[in-house]
Amino acid sequence: MSMAPDTPLTRRLEGRLGTLRRLIHRVTAAGFGDATELRAGTLTASRPELEALMADPALASARFCWVSPGDSARIVKVLDAVEPRSKGPRGGAFPGFVSPARIQGRGETHVLRGAAVVAAGFLPRAQEALIEMSGPAAELSPLGLTHNLIVEFEPAEGAPWENVDAALRRGMLRVAARLADAAAGVPPDEVEELSTPGPRSGQGPLPRIGAITNLQTQGAFKDVFFYGWSLAGSPPVAIDACEIAD
Repeated sequence: MSMAPDTPLTRRLEGRLGTLRRLIHRVTAAGFGDATELRAGTLTASRPELEALMADPALASARFCWVSPGDSARIVKVLDAVEPRSKGPRGGAFPGFVSPARIQGRGETHVLRGAAVVAAGFLPRAQEALIEMSGPAAELSPLGLTHNLIVEFEPAEGAPWENVDAALRRGMLRVAARLADAAAGVPPDEVEELSTPGPRSGQGPLPRIGAITNLQTQGAFKDVFFYGWSLAGSPPVAIDACEIAD
């Protein structure tokens, strides 16, 4: 068996290894109700709870609506979107934003497949997008096929735009985690089990496969984050594939 050299990078990767179990809950309908819950594929969200999760000094208000596949709707000024995920009662979803910045990619993660939290509105320098929910153009985006909780917002008077951007990001991730928390205790429709071979594994001369990925960070409103930290000016970082999948 071919052995990888004993280096700090090798030891770092080995320290991250584990098995990730994604518990897939398929969302077939969505709306508002008295409580945030998932029953028989129907996801219900509490407006007061959503408003509390989005509350921030940089935001004057936040508004919510559901848009589902087939609706005669076009979502404009789309800024960001996230699939609801939860690590269960012990927390850990969206590390660095919703939970402490601890290494993930292991254990169990509840995933609401077929749902998304979508932020829409104005931010300086933002590269806006649109989503069609019906007609031929709906198939051009995966978000045209999901039940989307749209988050619109009004900045607080005098709040710096950078603070508005950060508040919106934190708020929508808190909302996404709370929606997925509703799946705790609900039997999943499917389980995806993922693991990454260790750097010392492999047979004979067979090559190991990795990827060198360039990330473009353009400052405020167009940044890339890793465990809550901007990657602008960051040295190269070794990332386990399960961390990305989580």
